[in-house]
Formats: sequence, C-alpha cells, structure tokens
Amino acid sequence: MVTSQDEVTVRDYLRPLYRRRWMVTILVAMATAATFGFYADQPKDYQATTKILLGGGGNPLDQSAGVLSDREVQDLAVLLSSRDVATRVARRLNRTGDAGTLAASITAQASPGSDFVQIKASQPSAAEAANVANAFAQAFIQLRTDAVRDSINQALAASMKQLDSLPRTQVNLGARQQLEDSIRQLRLTGSVSTGSATQVDRAVPPATASGPRPKRDAGLAFVVSLVGAIGLAYALQAFDRRPRQLDELAPLYGMPLLTSMPRVRAAEFERERNIAVAPAFKEPLRQLRTNIQLAALDEPFKRILVTSAIAGEGKSTVVRNLALVLSEGGLRVAVVDGDLRRPTLAKAFNERTEPGLTNVLTGSPLDEALISVAVEARGLGALAKMGATSDAEAKSDPDPDANVGAISLLPAGPEPADPQAVLSADRTRLLLERLSEDHDVVLIDSPPLLHVTDAIALAPWVDAVIVVARLGHVTRQNAQRVPEMLGMSGARPIGLVVNDVPTSDGSAYGYGYGYSY
Repeated sequence: MVTSQDEVTVRDYLRPLYRRRWMVTILVAMATAATFGFYADQPKDYQATTKILLGGGGNPLDQSAGVLSDREVQDLAVLLSSRDVATRVARRLNRTGDAGTLAASITAQASPGSDFVQIKASQPSAAEAANVANAFAQAFIQLRTDAVRDSINQALAASMKQLDSLPRTQVNLGARQQLEDSIRQLRLTGSVSTGSATQVDRAVPPATASGPRPKRDAGLAFVVSLVGAIGLAYALQAFDRRPRQLDELAPLYGMPLLTSMPRVRAAEFERERNIAVAPAFKEPLRQLRTNIQLAALDEPFKRILVTSAIAGEGKSTVVRNLALVLSEGGLRVAVVDGDLRRPTLAKAFNERTEPGLTNVLTGSPLDEALISVAVEARGLGALAKMGATSDAEAKSDPDPDANVGAISLLPAGPEPADPQAVLSADRTRLLLERLSEDHDVVLIDSPPLLHVTDAIALAPWVDAVIVVARLGHVTRQNAQRVPEMLGMSGARPIGLVVNDVPTSDGSAYGYGYGYSY
C-alpha cells in the first residue's frame, strides 16, 4: 500500500531543477550569450551559385562525345575545384596569394543521373561571391576547351603528316581525298569547339548573407545548453549525499518533525540589554514548545537532552533559544552545558565559563556555579498577574510590567580528562535531579552523537531527547545512524528540529554556527 508520503509528485521531480535553478540559468545564459557574441563578431559570408552543363561539342574523334557517365561527371566536378582551375581563376581576377585558399572557397557538386554541376562560391561580399562563381565556371570551360583543342590539333597534325607522306598517284587519290576532308572537319571543329561544357544560370550577387546567423546559432546553443544543464542538475542530485529538502529528514531520522528554523542573515541576540530571541525564530520555537508539551500531556518532561548527529548543526543555538521561549511561557528554566569538550552556551548568554558543571561534580557549591541570566520575556508580567507562572517566578519578578525574566545557566566548567566518565557518573544524575526540583525544565546541551559518546552517557538521566539537524549539512548515512545509537542507549527521542531551512520550504535557520572535534 502506497501512502501519501510515498507518492511522487511533479514537484518532487522538479525539485532538483528548482534547487539548482541559478546554476541552470547561469550556464544557459553564458552559453547562449557566448554563442551569439562569437557568431555576431564573425565576418559575413555571401554565397552565389551557377551551373555548368557537361556534354556536346566534344572531340569529334570520340564516338561517345556528349554521353557522360555519373563517374565522369563526378570526376569533372572534382577537377572544377582543383588547384589548376583555381590558378586560372586567380589570374582572371588578378588575385595574389595561395590558389588553394581560393579553391577552398568553392564547392562543385554533381547530381547523380544528371550532366549538371553546381558551383557554389562563398565570399565576404555579394559581388565577390558572384564574380568567383562565374570565374570558376569560365575557367573550367576554358580548360575543357583548351584540352579539346589540343586533342584536335594533335589529330590535325597527324592527318596532315599522313597526307604529306602519301604519294600523289591515281591509286592514292581516294585516300588523299578522305584525309583532306578529315583535315577540313578538324579545322572547323577546332574553331567552334567549347570543350563540351556550357555555363547555365550565370551567378548574380545574393541579396542577403548566408551566414553567420547569430540568432539561429544562439537559439540552438540555448536548447543544447538547457538540456545539458538540466542533465547536470539531476546528475548532481543523484550524487548528493546530503538531504536538502525538509520532508526528507524526518523519514531518515525515523522521528516526527517538531519544528523548522528559518534561514536568516543575522540573529538578534540582545535587545534592551536582555538576551532575546531573534524575531524570525519566535514562532518556530513556540511551535517547538507546544509540541514538547503535547508529547508529555500526562507527565511533563523535566529533563530534556538536545543533541545532533554531527558538529555544526546548531544544537547549542536551539538550546539557547528554546530556553528563552520556555521562560517566556512562564516556566522556570535551567540550562546545563553538557558539552565538556567544546562548550558554547556561556558565550551564547554572554556569561563566564567557570565555575561550572565539572566544578560542582567535584564538590563546589551549586549556588556558586549557577548563573542567573536576565532575559527578555515580554508578556511574563501578564502571565504572573493571571497566575500562570509558578510562585517562585512571580516572587522573583516584583515588577510585573518589567517584561524581564531569568534563566539559570550552569556552564561546563574546565574540561576533565574523561568527559564521558564524568557525565555517566551517578553524581551527574543527582545533580540533574536537584536542578529539576527547583526548575520546571532542565535543558541539557551535549556533543554530537557521532563524534563522541558523551550524549549516550547523559541519555539515561533525561526524560526526552531532541535531535537537531541542519538541512544540507548532515549526510543521509549519518542521519540514519542517529536512531540506532539512541535506541542502544535507551533514550526517548521525541522529535526532530531542522535548522537552516530556506524560506521557500517553510521556516528556516541561518547562524554561522561552527563545531569541530
């Protein structure tokens, strides 16, 4: 049975094109513009054509004169575009330079079953094209005429020699008469012979250039480059190991989507001297808060671990902003930086890094390590008036209209030699339980799951786990490993928060958050 999530729509097929639309647009535009510019800069080419009819008027000594085979016509067409004919044309047109270049500017084509040969000349000007075509026709006719006349002259010389050697006797009278008739016929033929070739349809200057055609060539380049760019887009999609669509992530992680964070250019970390949530993040985070509450209607989650598959996915930023939104909702929130290797929460709240978690675990008082961070909480005063907040929260806010709340922050403290052993110790569990007694929610930031095992060590001490994924950053293989690791730890993942989602896909996220191990 195919569900609606498994159905492939036209939009799914077009996503690779939309995702790489700028690449396709740039490639097609560059190819089209380059082709148009190249051919527009080329000199114009004009083509003029004429025809030659072969046969008739040949050597009278050849009984097959005037009847040519297709092979003979083809041979004569090749002869027409030879260097010898081009040399005659160059002299006729008073041109200097290599005759081979002039020969390359014309084509002679013979049609099967016909005695016609078409001459096509290409030149930079219309007049030159017509002159060259006509010159080749005339040069070829002259060449044929000269060849026939040479043959006639040779036959005439042989007949006259034979006549001179024949004695004038009564016996030779008939033979001499035949030779004299043959000589007169040869002389007459030689005076009117045209070499068995006649020009037909004399070439005239063409009205328009035959090339180049920048618009036509640019159109062809547009079509070819568009097909190539589309193929490249789908090829890149096939080899892309990172999911770049919002609805691809939830199936990979095997958990529901809690919210998606919009991609923004800059986050607003501070307003009116209080730590605040960027405006673009407020609604997605409120949605996250609501989904967390709906996931625990019977018994609210007291301790929530936030982790990710790999570094650079923005989980610490999610912890910070989620704490602000929970506080905005009237909850007493504690934030614990459980990333003992690369702690970032203290910097995010503009607070000191020591003493912290490791100091408390080694005997330091919790009150000395715990930091009360003043945060913006608009509407908190109204909640206090309605009794929506806890008594402790209401007492801590003497001015209900101040719109200022507080978050308890426990920094990481100095890095221990074995962070995994520290986090898995029973003292850590007791500390988290103590924080839960004084707060409604304890948010715990942890290192990425696939880098170190610290998050696995914390998993038994929490009620729920939230996984953060950055769109276009995590690979499909890494995403699929997350539920396996959480399953081995016995943790309870409640859902996925996706960062860096383009506005075209819904909400989005865009901090330059970095992580390295």
